[in-house]
Amino acid sequence: MTLKRVTYIAGPFDGQYVQHDATLIDQFNLMYIDVEGTLWIESCKAVDQCPDLYTAGRYGGYILAQNVTRGDIVIHELAAKLKEMTALDFLTKKLMQSGCDFELELVKYHLE
Repeated sequence: MTLKRVTYIAGPFDGQYVQHDATLIDQFNLMYIDVEGTLWIESCKAVDQCPDLYTAGRYGGYILAQNVTRGDIVIHELAAKLKEMTALDFLTKKLMQSGCDFELELVKYHLE
């Protein structure tokens, strides 16, 4: 697994953009920890002619954890564990055990 350090520009938020040091975990997603210690995963897209600069992608971001203090170590360990999991493992061992409700859009999966 190859992780790459990149710069992520988020926003605009109230007309302002925010720059984050981030880790690209695959071609379309990155993780970063904001100044409050919140670990995010965000979809992203590369900026043309700037190979280490990314902006918001097609989907929004999700908070994975709060009060993170170990920075890159947490991102590298989490990315490795997630890439090793099957979708079923993630669903049954992480989402279902979290106690949070979630709803899949089954139309997207062509289930009948």
